[in-house]
Amino acid sequence: MERCPLRAWGVTVCEFHQNASKVLAAAGRGERITVTKNGRPMRSCTSATFVT
Repeated sequence: MERCPLRAWGVTVCEFHQNASKVLAAAGRGERITVTKNGRPMRSCTSATFVT
């Protein structure tokens, strides 16, 4: 997993599958995660904001 300085980092699809709970926990803390496949961005994850 590659961490970037602005609380954003990228993981490959394989790394995401192997570390899904860690990746989702980081997104829940507000870090922006980009999932890549063959070097191309596929999805981005961030924490969700709930409106009540």
